[in-house]
Amino acid sequence: MRYQVFQATAEEVAAYEDGYMWDAHKKFPLMHMNSAEYAKAIAWIIEEFDVEGGWFWWYCMPGCLPDSAPFGPFETRADAEADAEHMEEDPD
Repeated sequence: MRYQVFQATAEEVAAYEDGYMWDAHKKFPLMHMNSAEYAKAIAWIIEEFDVEGGWFWWYCMPGCLPDSAPFGPFETRADAEADAEHMEEDPD
């Protein structure tokens, strides 16, 4: 299986995770209708769940949607690639 390595900010990670967004929606019910509320919700997610940006990887075939949730964050692209290659060699 192939993988894709990418960099994401804490804000992007917070917005991607459905569970975090669900919890934020309970606290900020207008977050999808008001950009200021959305920004508050993202900031709350980052603080509440200690979300960090960095380098990530996920299983993905070229031109296709990802086949897994993202793994990470890693400090460098090289760290993310090394982890992905290790997982491809030994998935257990």
